[in-house]
Amino acid sequence: MLGIVFYCMFTPLSQLCAARSVVITTDKGSLKGDEVLTITASISGFLENEQIRVKGVFHQDGASNYFGYTKYADNWIKCGDSTASQMEVALDTWDKMLTVKADFGDSGFKGEGEYRVKLGYYYKTSSGSYASVSWSNALSVNINEPDPTATILPTQTIVPTPQSTQIPLPSSTPVSTLVPTKAPTHTVFSLPSLSEPLPTIQSSKRSIGIVTNKTHLSLAGNILGTHNEDSADESVHATVSANRILKKNLSTAMAFIGMGLAVLSIVKTIELSGRWKEL
Repeated sequence: MLGIVFYCMFTPLSQLCAARSVVITTDKGSLKGDEVLTITASISGFLENEQIRVKGVFHQDGASNYFGYTKYADNWIKCGDSTASQMEVALDTWDKMLTVKADFGDSGFKGEGEYRVKLGYYYKTSSGSYASVSWSNALSVNINEPDPTATILPTQTIVPTPQSTQIPLPSSTPVSTLVPTKAPTHTVFSLPSLSEPLPTIQSSKRSIGIVTNKTHLSLAGNILGTHNEDSADESVHATVSANRILKKNLSTAMAFIGMGLAVLSIVKTIELSGRWKEL
C-alpha cells in the first residue's frame, strides 16, 4: 500500500493510477509458411518514458497454448522464452511496431486454419520487477503451412574402379608330342642252300640217293639285317634275337648232319649185307 502511495506521489496527474492498455492492428489477415506479420500497437495509461517488454503470440480461439516468434534485433525470440529474453522497448522512442511469424514446430500449432494473434507486454512494478504478462486485443489470422520443398539429393559421383589387366597365359593343356618311331627291323636269316647234287651210291642191285650236307654252312655270314641305331635297347634286343636264331639254325644243321650219317650207315650196312649174300 505504501508503494502505491509513493508511486502516485511522483506520477503526473494525467497518468495518476491510470490503467494500461494496448490495442493492435495487423498488416495482413493470412500467413503462409515463414511469411511475417507486422503488428502496430496503440498504447495508453503508460508513463511517457516507461520501459516495457513485448512479444507477439498466436493461438487457437479459446486456447491458452501460445506459439510464435518475435524478431528482436537480428534474432527470433520464441514466445515461451523467459521474460528477460523478450523484446525490450522504451515507450518514448519505440515506433510501436513489432514483427512476428508462426512457429510450426510448437505444440500450439494444430495444423492449417484460423488462429488469433495478439500482443503481450510486461511493465515494471514499483519494486522494479516486471509484472505478469498482460494482453492486447486479439485479431483473426489464417495460417497455412509452407509448401513441401523437393529434397535435392547430392549427385553421387561414381568413380570407376580400376580393373586389373589380365594377361592371357598360355594354355596349360598338355600337348602330346608325337615322336616318329621306326618300325622294328627284322633280321633275315638264309637257310643253307642245297645246291649240290645228291650223291648216288650204286650197287649191283639198288641205288639209293643220299642227300649230303655239302652246303656252305656259314650261318654267321648269312645273318642279314640292319641294327636299330635309334636306341641302345633295340640294338641289344636285335643281338639277343640273332644269337637265338643262330643257335636254332646250328641245331637244325646238326640234325641234318646226324640224319645224313645215319643214312650213310644204313646204306653201308645194306651194301655189306649184299656182299655177304653173294659170297
